[in-house]
Amino acid sequence: MLYFLAQASAADSLLSGEAIGSGPSLSPIIFVLVLLLCVLAIVFIYLRRNGLQRIRKAGELDILETRPLGGRQFLLVARVGQEKFLLGVCPGRIDYLCPLNTDSDSLAPDFSEVIQKTTAAAE
Repeated sequence: MLYFLAQASAADSLLSGEAIGSGPSLSPIIFVLVLLLCVLAIVFIYLRRNGLQRIRKAGELDILETRPLGGRQFLLVARVGQEKFLLGVCPGRIDYLCPLNTDSDSLAPDFSEVIQKTTAAAE
C-alpha cells in the first residue's frame, strides 16, 4: 500500500513539473571548473612558448651547445663561471670528457698552416 502511495506522489510531482530530488543547480560549479581549466590552459601555453628560463634563478651553470650522437647519447658544452667543459651524456650517466679553453694558444692551427709545415718538412 505504501509503495503505491509513493508512486502516486512521484507521478503527481512529475505531472506538476517539479523535479524529484531537486537541489542546488550544478551549472555554477561546472562554470567555475571550465573557467579554471581555461586559466590553466592559458598558463600552460604561455610557459611552453616563453620557456621556464625567465622563472628560474640565474645561476652560474649554462648549457652552451649540444650535439646528438645517436640513440639517447649526446655531447654537451657547459660553462661554469668562466670555465667551459665538454661532457658526454647517455642514459644513466654523465662523463666529464675534457676542459675547453678559449686561449688562442690552445686552439688548433689553421689547416693551411699544417700543410705548409708538412710540405716544408718534406723538402
